[in-house]
Amino acid sequence: MPKDIHGKYHPPKGKPSDTRKEETNKELKDELAGDEHISHLNRNRNKKRDKEIPRDEQQQDEPKHGRTGRELKDEKGEVIGEEPWSRTGVIGRKGNEPETGQEGLTHQMSTIDAKHLRDKFVELAKYPADVCVSMYLGGPGWQDGLPLKNALRDARGQMEQMGIVEVIDKILAPAVWLVNDAAFWRREPKGLALFLAPDYHALVVLPYDPGNEVHVHTSFILAPLTPMISGEDEYFVLTLNKHRAQLYRGSGYNLQRVKIPGMPLGMDDVAQPGIEGYFQEVDRTLQAAGLATEHIPLLLAGVDYELSIFRNVTKYSNVMKAELQGDFDRVPLTELTTSAHEKMQEYFEAQRRDKVRHHLDKATAPVTSFPQDVIRAAFEGRVAQLFLARGTLLWGKYASAPVEPVIHREEEPGDDCLTNQLVVQTILHGGQAYVEDREKMPAGGDMVAVLRYS
Repeated sequence: MPKDIHGKYHPPKGKPSDTRKEETNKELKDELAGDEHISHLNRNRNKKRDKEIPRDEQQQDEPKHGRTGRELKDEKGEVIGEEPWSRTGVIGRKGNEPETGQEGLTHQMSTIDAKHLRDKFVELAKYPADVCVSMYLGGPGWQDGLPLKNALRDARGQMEQMGIVEVIDKILAPAVWLVNDAAFWRREPKGLALFLAPDYHALVVLPYDPGNEVHVHTSFILAPLTPMISGEDEYFVLTLNKHRAQLYRGSGYNLQRVKIPGMPLGMDDVAQPGIEGYFQEVDRTLQAAGLATEHIPLLLAGVDYELSIFRNVTKYSNVMKAELQGDFDRVPLTELTTSAHEKMQEYFEAQRRDKVRHHLDKATAPVTSFPQDVIRAAFEGRVAQLFLARGTLLWGKYASAPVEPVIHREEEPGDDCLTNQLVVQTILHGGQAYVEDREKMPAGGDMVAVLRYS
């Protein structure tokens, strides 16, 4: 369903005409790279895959309970689980009943769409379990699932050391199954997050590399998800050349095409000759469609000299100095999204740092960097913005005032991960949390919080 320039959905009116169908097909082709193959909806998409499977394997019957009995080992030869039987390379099974191996073990793992992660954040933050395994995985080595193999060995070792033995296989079974999904690893995702508990197994494919971390605790560790949860700054992207202009609206890692009625189709589609006249008409059309009432930054994408001409004629007040160089006519939307996000992330990070420093210099809002004060404020819902230095881990306990937070640099028995609780409490109370490289922190220390009130 298309969005307008303000990001609102508008349902289509009536039955689409044949012309509309042709436009939709053309837009779909434009959005994909020229070499990408689009299968017809009625085609058998499994035909080629079946041909690639050796005949003896095609005729093989699935073993009872879907398991081979063979040990699955990592690159060091250490056992990380029992190898599941898999022919088609799927995550879990479809149907009313989950496919199970040994009694109580399920290979089902739900996938959380990264675009909807904010909606699932509360569920993850409040999930009740005695054992919660959080895995964050980054490349390289995706081809054989190496990061996950290492994470499984790490998680198993942590649980064995903690004396949690009886539920290890139940917790890790879906992730062990995923190791053998060759089709999944061929996609080479930028990053993964897995959340595993005895009765909960979820996977998130991330559009960034979160590093490689494994945590075994009584709650899920969610701090590495902050780029997906708090990266909600909005912006426009305008791809531009002599033949085409397309506006997009972005937020975080999401970029969506904006339908602009009456957008001219290149220089030959305007009365005034030349590229300058064409760009003037593009700008006039954008302003009339609603750009005149917007104030979010506009990132231009195209060839340098053409972008310079557009800068001279546009009436939009917030065109960024930074720009994306190149011809974006045939660039896939995913690639454009990544390039735009990287450029906009630098812009918004600088804005946030400057704003915090302004608060510190002018005392326009209360700011604190003392861990005890930040922890209390987060639990009381007073944190508007939280900045954490990457790699900061604080442990301890805090329930509520007037008791002071107990803080440890190293985890002790019975401790909560206070760093994780800071992020969770800030977001649950409507604030924003950011994990920054230490050199990009707006002030010294492990954390800085801008408060709503003292």
